[in-house]
Amino acid sequence: MELNDRDHIEICPDSLNIINRNKIQAPAETKWLLQGAIPMRYYTICYGEGGIGENEQKRRLDQLCKGLGLSSIPDNFFDAKPKKATKEVMTNAKE
Repeated sequence: MELNDRDHIEICPDSLNIINRNKIQAPAETKWLLQGAIPMRYYTICYGEGGIGENEQKRRLDQLCKGLGLSSIPDNFFDAKPKKATKEVMTNAKE
């Protein structure tokens, strides 16, 4: 099935630009900081409430490092943990 003339959009607010991704030039080959996980020169967002899943994150990071042929997590790899709960930070974000 093909969609023509924005048939798939029921409501298109003036605040949205509709982009046809097929008309965008294909990107150059991706260069990776961490192969398959963190691309170079792109924003990368990792999120989770503090304390949730830390053991699982450690396990996955250990697997990534092993797959990259590293014996352990590099000493210059750090996590940043907010001092306040996300709910509190987002409540104050409007200010």
